[in-house]
Amino acid sequence: MRLPPAALAAVLLLTGAAPPSAPLPPIVLVSRAPAPRDTGAAASASQVIPGFGPHARSLVTGGRLMIRAPDGALRALLGDGAVYDVSHPAVSWDGRTIAFAGVVARDSAWRIYSVNVDGTDLHALTFTDRALDSATTATLPPALRRFDDLDPCWIGRRRLVFASTRWPLLSEYGGVPATNLYVLDLDDPRPRRITTERNGAETPAYNPATGRIVFVTTRGSPPAIRARASPRWAISRPCSRTVGSWRRARGISASRRTPAPSGS
Repeated sequence: MRLPPAALAAVLLLTGAAPPSAPLPPIVLVSRAPAPRDTGAAASASQVIPGFGPHARSLVTGGRLMIRAPDGALRALLGDGAVYDVSHPAVSWDGRTIAFAGVVARDSAWRIYSVNVDGTDLHALTFTDRALDSATTATLPPALRRFDDLDPCWIGRRRLVFASTRWPLLSEYGGVPATNLYVLDLDDPRPRRITTERNGAETPAYNPATGRIVFVTTRGSPPAIRARASPRWAISRPCSRTVGSWRRARGISASRRTPAPSGS
């Protein structure tokens, strides 16, 4: 006898059997080495997580870009030597491309890269092209003479937002380089800054229902969530890590836009 769906659900509930579930989609992740004990970013190496926090977000430890298949199998997406370390992968809306932050060597700065989900067509999306002349760069504190691009998140089919320290500014808290948000159109290699946060703007997340970007900034303790959108969106789902499709999104808007100083 074939039971109707409602009766079948009742039987499963009474017997304690779990209903069948669909397999998880392919998931993109990174596998990174732990922080070295001499990192200096915290009192104990156990307190440091590479890629998190103002002291460890640009920490280079070595890592691989991975894909978990629906059957649970893990495989490296890039060949040996393609990049030295990776962080913050984000899958495009059509599920075909992965953007991520990477370094090519242990002493390199972080830049944004993209690769197809099958591991082909790896290339850089951001470069060492900050609009500062060499004389201006020489006057900067040592901590600001290089910059890192981090936290990519898709906000359109060919548009990304990411956090970067390319605008030379030291945070009031801890004296570390402050991140701000930049928008990058894949058809135009020149990133545009959209925030001016004295103590940093990072970990952007996009709400396709409103077209707004939510991000974290430090204003006192603990860090605050900024942008005129539901805070639940900022903490419930960062940029997508699953290989699938998203709804079509509208344009972007930030909480405020302040012109950059001359030369930045």
